[in-house]
Amino acid sequence: MDSIQELEFTSGNPDRPPYTESQALDPLGVDRFMQILPDLTRSGQLDVILNKLRFITENFDQSNCASIPHCFAALRDFDFLITSAHVLGANSYKGIQRLQEILEVLGRLTDHNPRGCNFTYGLFNPEDDRMRTFTGLNEERIFIHAIQKGTKGLDDSLLTLKRLSMVRVDSRDFEYLTDEITIQFAPMLPAVVEVLRKITPEVFSRQIVRFFVPLDINGKTYPGITGAQIQNVCIDLIVYGANSYSEQYYSYAARSLASMLPFQQSITRQILQQLQQTSLLNKIERDIALCENIDSAQAITSLNSLQRFLRKILRFRWAHRRLAQKNLPLRKKELGSGGYALDLLDDLIQITRIASLRIDQVKADLSIRNGG
Repeated sequence: MDSIQELEFTSGNPDRPPYTESQALDPLGVDRFMQILPDLTRSGQLDVILNKLRFITENFDQSNCASIPHCFAALRDFDFLITSAHVLGANSYKGIQRLQEILEVLGRLTDHNPRGCNFTYGLFNPEDDRMRTFTGLNEERIFIHAIQKGTKGLDDSLLTLKRLSMVRVDSRDFEYLTDEITIQFAPMLPAVVEVLRKITPEVFSRQIVRFFVPLDINGKTYPGITGAQIQNVCIDLIVYGANSYSEQYYSYAARSLASMLPFQQSITRQILQQLQQTSLLNKIERDIALCENIDSAQAITSLNSLQRFLRKILRFRWAHRRLAQKNLPLRKKELGSGGYALDLLDDLIQITRIASLRIDQVKADLSIRNGG
């Protein structure tokens, strides 16, 4: 594949995700049950979980999910219950009539996969005693908080990238916006480092990740939660990933984009349209080559700022690789929860390095053009 035009995006112009609103909601009436779900799962009480799912399904009132925040909260809670049941008894949830149809309705209403994802597990997840977990372990709470910290700046980052795609590299606005997105991205690194330091591979790989599984909804498989921090895919794609000509990268990007929220997909699509279906870095190279009158000094300053952003991404990538390297040997297959091996992380690191080297070349060309 050599074009991002083949990647699929959601349609429309959705609002920003209702994280706070959904956190506060309990549309299925399961707040108290969620507190005992980890114990039920640990003790193998599949029948109790299925009976709860059956009761919820039989008494499901769509009017209780009349708003988008309610629908996301419902997908969140269904996913905890269904996944727990599935881990105890593969596809056991399929025996509950109307359940899969309800999930598909919620998926259509949210313009999202008909199940939970990293965002329902993280930013849509309530805090304190209402937090939903699979295991009840403090380590899982640390992981959920890490996802929340790492993703809370994503939407603002995409809006900043949208503004960045509309300004020239030789403007001070480009420099300021790139510094801004570096700050917005910054929490990603301490988030992954916290997981690396505070959650042992034995707990993460053998107790938590076993719930990060795909689910079949009416004959179609949907990916679940992943520790791979897939939310970075939009940023990577926009800044340097588009037209990377890596088959593995495009497979990863397409699969990850499908799990993003409608707002993030929509903003990504708008930015790529603004960039004429190429990356920001490609646009910079093209504009500099075609522009006769350019402020080389400011362009170089702006590109230095962009490289600082890439270094921040690289630091995150290396920390994430260390986390994967410690965990993968403990799994039946040496694959991450996103279904990829270490070579994907190496590919992402290499693509980021190449992007930085390309910037070095652009700066060198500008310096020559500027007489030295």
